[in-house]
Amino acid sequence: MSSRDITILLIEADPQTCDLIADQSLRPVGYRVEITGSISSGLDEIEKTIPNVIITSLNLPGLSGKDLIVALASRWITTPIIVMASKGQETDVLQALRLGAADYLLRPIRETEVINVVENALQKHHLKNELEKTTQQLEQLKADMLKQARDFWDIFSMSKLLTKAENMHAMYQQIIETVIQVGEAERAWILTLDPRQCKYILQACANTSETMHSMLNLPYEDEFSALAGISGLPITLHGEALNRFNNTDLLGAAMVVPIKHNNLPVGTITISRQAAVPFNNHQQAMLELVAEYTSLIQQTFQRFNLLKHSLVVEQQTCIYQQVETDLCHDILSETSLEMSSPLKMLIENVDSLFKQDEHKSTRDQAIALKNIREEAEMLTEITDTLAIHSDESRKRLENIDLNMVVQQVASRFQPFTTLDQISFRMELALETAIVKAYASQITRVVEGLVSNAIKCCPPRSEISIGIETSVDHYTVSVKNQLELGDVYLAEDIFAKKNRIIGYTGRRFGGIGISLPLIKEIITAYKGQIWAKNEAGSGFVVSFTLPRS
Repeated sequence: MSSRDITILLIEADPQTCDLIADQSLRPVGYRVEITGSISSGLDEIEKTIPNVIITSLNLPGLSGKDLIVALASRWITTPIIVMASKGQETDVLQALRLGAADYLLRPIRETEVINVVENALQKHHLKNELEKTTQQLEQLKADMLKQARDFWDIFSMSKLLTKAENMHAMYQQIIETVIQVGEAERAWILTLDPRQCKYILQACANTSETMHSMLNLPYEDEFSALAGISGLPITLHGEALNRFNNTDLLGAAMVVPIKHNNLPVGTITISRQAAVPFNNHQQAMLELVAEYTSLIQQTFQRFNLLKHSLVVEQQTCIYQQVETDLCHDILSETSLEMSSPLKMLIENVDSLFKQDEHKSTRDQAIALKNIREEAEMLTEITDTLAIHSDESRKRLENIDLNMVVQQVASRFQPFTTLDQISFRMELALETAIVKAYASQITRVVEGLVSNAIKCCPPRSEISIGIETSVDHYTVSVKNQLELGDVYLAEDIFAKKNRIIGYTGRRFGGIGISLPLIKEIITAYKGQIWAKNEAGSGFVVSFTLPRS
C-alpha cells in the first residue's frame, strides 16, 4: 500500500509536537495526517473514517491514551496505536503495550524515529492481518475438509443398505436424509421411472408440501426433475432461471441428478433450498455419488427379491412334495389297515371250512377253497410289504375351488352314507373359494375328515360341511352329531399314530388319511387346523387355507 493511501490520526494538544510529527515527519513522505486535540474528538474522528494508524499522547487532559486503547478494543477496532510519553513514564508505556498498543515514542521525538515507528506498526498490522486471513482460510479449509469427510462417510454408510434390501421405501427415506446432509439442502425428493406406465413415481420426499406428501407412491409430474430424466445429465439452476418451471415458486435454488442403470435414466434425485444460492461443484459431485449408490441399492433389492422368491418357491415345493409322499404312505397304511382284518378273517373262515367239510367237499370245491386261501395270503403279503414310487416332477400348484372339492367328495361318499341313512348338509361359500394348492392333497384332506366323520357318526344322523369366507382365508368345517370325549379335544388328536376309529369303523369300509397327516398338509399351506366338541350338537374339525 502506498503512503498516499494511508491516513494517520494524531491526537495531541501540544502544537509543536503536532508540527514535528505531522508537517516535518509524516506529510513530507506522503502520509495523510489528521490532527485532533482530545480523546473525545479523536473517537468521533475514528467513527467517521477509521485511520490506518493512530498516534496518541498518554498525557492528555480528560481521557488518557490508555482509555483510548480500552475504548477501541471494546468496539473491536484493531487499528494500530502508537503512544507518546515522556521519560520517567516507562511504567505507563508498559501498561499501554499490555493493553494493546502497537509501539511507543519517547520525548524528545526525532523525525526519523517517527517514520520508523509508523512503518513498523503498519508492517506488523499488515502481517497480523495476513496471518488472520490465512488462519481464517485454514479454518475454512479445515471445515470444508471435515464437511467432505462427513459427506463421504454418510454416503459410505449407505453401502450398509445393500445388505438390508428388504424395504425399499424405508431405504429411499434414508437416502433422502443423506442427500439433504451432503447437499446442504432444505428439501429433497426421489422419483423412479415405472416402465409399465412410462411415468415417474414419487418414492420419498422430505420437508416438502403436504400436497407432495400425499402423492407418495403415485405418479408425480415434475418438469424440472423430468428434464434431467430425459437428458440423463445433472441440472442445477437458481434464481429467475427456475421461474419457467411449474411448482418452483418457493425454490431459490435446485439441483437434480439422474439415477441410471446401464447408462439409462431410471429415476432422479432432486434437492432445493429457498435462498437463491447455487449449489457448488462439491455438492453436485456428492449428489451424483449418492445417485450411483441408489442405483446399486435398487439393483441389489431386485436381485434379492428374485432370489428370495425363488427360495420360497423351492422351499414350499419341497414341503408340498414331502406332504405328497406322506399322503401316499398314509393312504397305503390306511389301505393295509382296512384290508388286513377282512383278509385275516377270510383265511380263518377258509381254514375252518377245510377242517369242517374236508370229507364232504367235492374236488372242485376243495380246489376253489385252496385257491381262495392262496389269493388271500398273497393279498396279505402285499398289504404288509406295499411300497410306492411316485413321479413328483409333474406336480404343479393350481387354483382349485373349495366349493367344487367339497361337492365332489360328498358325491363320492353318498352311497356309503345312504346305507346308514346319514345325510349331508352343505353350506358353501357364495362365490368361488379359490386357493392355490395341489388338488389331490386338498381333496384327500376333505376326504379324510369326511371319512372320519362317517366312521364316528351314528345311523340316521347328519354330517355338516361348511365353508366360510374371510378377508385373507377360507375356513372349512366338517361336523358330525357324535360328541367325543374330552381326550379328543387335546392337541395330541393331531399327533402321529393317533386315530379316531372305534367299533363304528367296521360299519364303514371307506379309506381316509389320518388327522396327523391332515394337519401336516394344512400347515404346509400356511393354514391352521383345530377340533372341538360343540355341546349338544356334535364334534367338529375345522381348517383354514389362505385365499389365492
